[in-house]
Amino acid sequence: MHLFGYSRKIALLLFLAIFAFISLQQATAKQDSDAAVRLLWSCGALLGQGNDQRLIAIDKTTVMHAGDQLKFYFEPQTECFIYFFYYSSQGDLQLLFPTEFSSSRLSPGTQYYIPAGKSWFELDEVKGIEKFFLLASSKKLEKLESLYREHINMSDPVDTKASIGSIFSEIKNLKRQYRTLTTVAERPPRLGGSFRSVRKENQTISYDISQIAREISSSKYYSRTFTIDHQ
Repeated sequence: MHLFGYSRKIALLLFLAIFAFISLQQATAKQDSDAAVRLLWSCGALLGQGNDQRLIAIDKTTVMHAGDQLKFYFEPQTECFIYFFYYSSQGDLQLLFPTEFSSSRLSPGTQYYIPAGKSWFELDEVKGIEKFFLLASSKKLEKLESLYREHINMSDPVDTKASIGSIFSEIKNLKRQYRTLTTVAERPPRLGGSFRSVRKENQTISYDISQIAREISSSKYYSRTFTIDHQ
């Protein structure tokens, strides 16, 4: 009876150890799943005018001219936080998305266009380098949000410039922080590098840049900078 009772204790301890191990593995797997960032994104540019107008996908520095148009698209495939900044050639910084930080957490499957609807950004006559920053994270970027809240309440040009520098530094810090912690897989546009729509609405050619979207998969964090050489 004594040996039998001892054996039962050993079996119970072994069962508890196995149960704890399986629970730990499941928790780790859930954390990894929760940390995943997957999304579709595209940056589309309409170059030229009239019958010569064409849509191209932008993923690096691109030369554009006055009258050319620009539009962005993203669609989260996992729940994540997305931030989208614009830095003008005049040194102004603007958060284009989200309009409120309370809505920065996005649910999978929803399509977002910037600007919304059928609108496009159109380049004016002011030349220079313009940049767009896309950041997607599995967790809320609290410090970045705090820095931008302070920035929009500033009026002194010197303070404003320093504030922009702090925001850029935080964006760089995030990239360095996650550089060795993330694995990014990126698939090319589903319809290649360029696409010309033939669908017409009210005699106007309609372009849907979701059709040139890239598919991104990252373990924790993803960022992309789009540079426009406005000539």
